Amino acid sequence: MNPLGMLESVNIREVWQGEASHFTPWLARPENLERLGEALAMSLEPVSTETPVGPFNADIVCSNLNDASTVLIENQLERTDHRHLGQIFTYAAGLDAVTIIWISPQFTEEHRAAIDWLNRITQDEFSFFGVEIELWRIGNSPPAPKFNIVAKPNDWTRAMRRKRPDGGTGGTQVATSDLRLQQISFWEGFQDYLTNAKSPIISQKPGPRHWMWHSIGRSGLLLCSIVNAGNRNSKSEIRAEFAIVDDPSGSRLEALRGMEEELRIATGEEVYFEPNPDTAKRSKFFVRRDAEWAKPEEQQAAFEWLDAKHRAILKVIRPSLQRL
Repeated sequence: MNPLGMLESVNIREVWQGEASHFTPWLARPENLERLGEALAMSLEPVSTETPVGPFNADIVCSNLNDASTVLIENQLERTDHRHLGQIFTYAAGLDAVTIIWISPQFTEEHRAAIDWLNRITQDEFSFFGVEIELWRIGNSPPAPKFNIVAKPNDWTRAMRRKRPDGGTGGTQVATSDLRLQQISFWEGFQDYLTNAKSPIISQKPGPRHWMWHSIGRSGLLLCSIVNAGNRNSKSEIRAEFAIVDDPSGSRLEALRGMEEELRIATGEEVYFEPNPDTAKRSKFFVRRDAEWAKPEEQQAAFEWLDAKHRAILKVIRPSLQRL
């Protein structure tokens, strides 16, 4: 058997001497934000660095392509401290950020507990993450970064909290939502299905919402699974979508119109195009079917349909991704 190498820890300061001058520019590169996003099950797109917030500067501001929301990244090259914790609140308020990521080589137990507490008491739209960064090498190889999540939201706890009479927060009433519980249960099952089926379709972290984004390795282009609840005028449905995030005129989607027949044949479904952008400037096309996705006995068929349609869409679209 060939000899195995030995992992060796590398001091952060050997690679990055300064936070603002070295680490922030490195992390803000799209390829490195993609690494961080993979650890967090997000698709992050850089917006700005050293962003002014009054007399201060926020390290990195990103857009979460999963929902077009604002993400604040605060980083430091030493153990977490109160100064950076305070900066997080100042920057998040000034930038109206809904996802806050604090990165450090070492989190104290007190600051880890602070992140957990913030996730417990804030509304569901806000998420706080504590991430430790490490550097490792084997032999003479270049150092490789590793992101370890040490504090994060617990979506299931939040969903269950909505079921409690007191809201789980010492008497604060939070609205009950059976639909959200059904959604997170469906996405957890879908994630397990994709893993067991060894599907090339990548799932994000399951959450209590009607969508799940799937990164395809190209910034601004995403697959999306949708579950819609029915009402008196429509049946419940599932959708497999292809979305272009930055398409304010819809022209990028229109460039794909020539593939409509090929997509229809590949998916075996009618293809619907929506070039008019929504409030997030997204355009999309999708295939759909009626489905009682909330019923446990119907979910396996829904998982199989979504996976198959996404694979078919990706097979047709992939040769054209570089041109979009």
